[in-house]
Amino acid sequence: MNELEERLRTDLFGATELIEAEPDLDAVVREGDRVLRGRLVRRVAGGVAVALVVGLATWFAAVPREVPGVPAPMSTPSASPVTSESASIDLQDGFTMNSSGVPYRSVDVSATRTQTGYRVSFAITDDKGAVRTVSNEVPVGQAWLTQYPRLMVGVVAARFDWRDSVYADMVGGISGTEKVLPGLGITVVVDVAEKPGNTIKGLLWQGADGLVRDDAGNEVPEAQVGLAGAVGTVYLSERLGFLGYRETGGSEVVSTQDLAPDSDPVKIAIWSGATAPERKGRATVIGLLPDGASDPAITLAGYGQEWSSAKLSGTGRVVFVAVGQDATGRKGSLVTKVVYTDVDGKRVTYRPKG
Repeated sequence: MNELEERLRTDLFGATELIEAEPDLDAVVREGDRVLRGRLVRRVAGGVAVALVVGLATWFAAVPREVPGVPAPMSTPSASPVTSESASIDLQDGFTMNSSGVPYRSVDVSATRTQTGYRVSFAITDDKGAVRTVSNEVPVGQAWLTQYPRLMVGVVAARFDWRDSVYADMVGGISGTEKVLPGLGITVVVDVAEKPGNTIKGLLWQGADGLVRDDAGNEVPEAQVGLAGAVGTVYLSERLGFLGYRETGGSEVVSTQDLAPDSDPVKIAIWSGATAPERKGRATVIGLLPDGASDPAITLAGYGQEWSSAKLSGTGRVVFVAVGQDATGRKGSLVTKVVYTDVDGKRVTYRPKG
C-alpha cells in the first residue's frame, strides 16, 4: 500500500465511520488510482470520497429500517363536515314593539345537509304554547321564506353581510334578526311585524363575495358609488321591483319599491338629522336613469353637496347618488335638475316637482 492509498483509506474511514455497513475501500482506491493521475489526484480523490458517501447515504435511505426509541408517525384523522345543526331564537327578547307585545315565544330550527342543499325544519311556538311546524328543501345559494300573522321566518343557504326583506306593503314597523348556523354555513332570518297585513315578496342579500343576490339565487345588478368619503352600493331587483342603497358600515340605508314612472329618474329623496327651526340635515337622493340613457349631469341646491354616478352590473343602467345639506327645509329640493342623453341620443332635462 503506498502513501496515497493510506491517506485515502484514512479519509474515507473518517467520512463513513457512522455508517454501519463498511464498503470495500481497497477496490475503490484501486479504481481511483487507475483512472486519476498527477497533481489532480488529491482534489479529485476528495470528490470520490464525497461521491461515495452520498451514494451510500442514498442507498441506506432507500432501505426501510426502524430507529430505536422513535415511534412510527401516526396519521391525523381529517375533521368530518357538519351534517346537521340546530338553534333557537327567543322572540320575547328584544321584539316588544307595542303594548300588545309579540304573539310568539320562540322559533326553533334544525337543518341537515343534503346532496343539493339543506333540509330545514322550523318549530314556531306562539304565546299560548301552541307549536306549528314546517319544513322544506333549500338549494345552496337560495333562500326559503314562510310567513305567519306578524311573523316571517326563513333561511338563506349562505352567509351574508346584510339583507333586505322585501314586502308588498309595509304596515307599521318591522324588527328583524339573524342567526348563523356556523357548521353548515347557512343563516336563519326572522322578521316580527308591529301590525298584521305585511306580505313578504322576497329577500335580497350581499354575500361575503360582495355580490347581491335574491331569494331565487339570482345575481342582482349593483354598482359601487364613492361619495363624500364613503363607498355605497346601489342595487336594483327588477324581479322584486326594489331599488336600494347602502353605505359601507350601514351609516345610510334607504330603499324604495316605487320605481315608476321610468321618466322620473329621482327614485329616493330623504332627509336625516333635521332639527327645528332651521331643519338642517343631510339629504340623500338616489336616481336611476331610463334604460339606455347615459351621461347624467346633476344640479344640486344647498351646500356641501356632491354627486356621483355608476353603471349597474349586468344591465349597464346608470344610477346616481347625491348628498348634501340645505338650510331651506324644502324636502326633496337637493336635486333641482337632471340632464341626460336618452337611448336615441337626445339630451333630456328633468326637473323634480316641488
